[in-house]
Amino acid sequence: MEFRNLQTFHYAAQFLNYSKTAQHLSFSQPAVTKQIRLLEEELNVKLFIRIGNKMYLTPAGDALQKYTTKIFSVVEEMTNEMRRYEKDESLLKIGADISIITNNLQPVISQFYQYNQSVQMKIYTWEFLKVIDGIQSNEIDVGFISGDIKDPNILEYKISSDPIVLVISPVLAERYSLKQIMKNYPLICYKTKSPYAQLLDNYLVKNKLKIRGTIEFSNLEAVKSAVLQGVGISALTNDIVFQDLKNGKLQLVENDFEPMYIQTSMIYHKEKASSPLIQSLQEHVKEYWCNR
Repeated sequence: MEFRNLQTFHYAAQFLNYSKTAQHLSFSQPAVTKQIRLLEEELNVKLFIRIGNKMYLTPAGDALQKYTTKIFSVVEEMTNEMRRYEKDESLLKIGADISIITNNLQPVISQFYQYNQSVQMKIYTWEFLKVIDGIQSNEIDVGFISGDIKDPNILEYKISSDPIVLVISPVLAERYSLKQIMKNYPLICYKTKSPYAQLLDNYLVKNKLKIRGTIEFSNLEAVKSAVLQGVGISALTNDIVFQDLKNGKLQLVENDFEPMYIQTSMIYHKEKASSPLIQSLQEHVKEYWCNR
């Protein structure tokens, strides 16, 4: 049975007028007449009768209309559902700390876009807790976090485990010893409620790093900027300062402290694990971090 013929009957049964049916479906009137005739021949019934200038459904036509009403109600529901998925799958919402976006995520996103040029992306610079909330509430599709998470509904793809390092500007490193720096310069701290900040604090406590004073920022980039300008010393993960160390803008403070590591992960809700866009992004993340 031709779906097109059923569709033509469905609207002809509503309009009871072949001309209006043809206009609605963008067909010619002879095409509508032919499709109805083919359906009647296939079913071996008469679907319409004419009395004067008016068209009416036959009992068989009335019975068939009840079925086509159900069929096309399901078709409409199916079409709307598929459109929703089409819209969702063309939009990828990402949440991450500004430091992750600045230091690591931008080249990944650039490469990902080259392979998925139809995708629309929205990127939110959020702190750890808001990223977690965004995944749980479906406000974002993917999050990038530094720190541990324990939620059975959130899947975690571990990207890297970076050591915590002490860094300082080369100018201060040339002029002073670590002991002098700790006596005369403040510790530049990252203070938020995130596990990343808590692990940095644990590193300082664990290694009994006592410094004259502290200056606190709630933004990692502000912390790094202060160290770059020679304001003081700071403990950060290697991935945050990797390029600055490589370019000579920052310098490691040599020490024999006990090492600690902070994990960086890509996270998403388990219900979105089969999303082609998320799978593609994960592959590009994996490739970038392996070649970094």
